[in-house]
Amino acid sequence: MNYKIYYLTDYTGKIKYIGLTKLSLEKRLSFHLNENRWNTHKTNWIRKYKKSISINLIEDCIESLSDAKEAEITYIKFFKKSGLKLVNGTDGGDYPSLIRKNPHNKGKSKYNHLKNLIIEEYMNSNNGQSFYSKKYNIPKSEIGRILLGIKKV
Repeated sequence: MNYKIYYLTDYTGKIKYIGLTKLSLEKRLSFHLNENRWNTHKTNWIRKYKKSISINLIEDCIESLSDAKEAEITYIKFFKKSGLKLVNGTDGGDYPSLIRKNPHNKGKSKYNHLKNLIIEEYMNSNNGQSFYSKKYNIPKSEIGRILLGIKKV
């Protein structure tokens, strides 16, 4: 299944959010409309205009995740330069979200599979959180959560 780039609008018809997904647009919209985890500019906008939000395709048939991430970044940059005030929390390219929406995975980071590797490398080096954030392309805050309570000897 290929990736797609989409945008969300409200009753004004103005583009407010750019995203990427492998899901059908209907399913992705449903996830947006039912997302209650965080109190962000995007989720506040969705709560306020929930009944009028629609989803529209920008581009589909993108075969690789790296191409899809690059396309998302490009579209966000383009629309921001065009003067649109997007509610995206980032400049794009961070798909999938940090916390998966899975009742059995509640609160678990998508980076759990790297946790032991990062801790082992951290313990055996002089590198800080910024180094691992860049090396693994993981937000520094997530590296902080992984290393919480870990002390070098």
